[in-house]
Amino acid sequence: MAGEPTVTFTGRLGNDPEIHFTQSGRAVANCSVAVTPRTKDGDNWIDKDTLWFRVSLWRNAEPAVNELQKGDLVTVTGKLSHNLYESKDGGTKSSLEVDADYIGLIPTEKKTNADGPGW
Repeated sequence: MAGEPTVTFTGRLGNDPEIHFTQSGRAVANCSVAVTPRTKDGDNWIDKDTLWFRVSLWRNAEPAVNELQKGDLVTVTGKLSHNLYESKDGGTKSSLEVDADYIGLIPTEKKTNADGPGW
């Protein structure tokens, strides 16, 4: 849809991606990604509040689920939406959701096997 905000960000997976299938059999991988903005104050870096994104990956969902795991550093590109919902305690909550076009693993010391271009 035209006019949807597109975002690209880097963060850490907050959980192992989970795969679900629609009634028509189409796979979707769901996960959460944490992003902690930082600012420089003199010689020190200061962490701001962590932002959590709910991410859905429709293309290449199965390879992503097999290769990505909680704690991995990833880059996500996709369409951003902001949703309001009622929590279990009756309050209003909000969530940032991304319909991902791409999730790419960023090699770190923890995980250096990044053979593919991403999912």
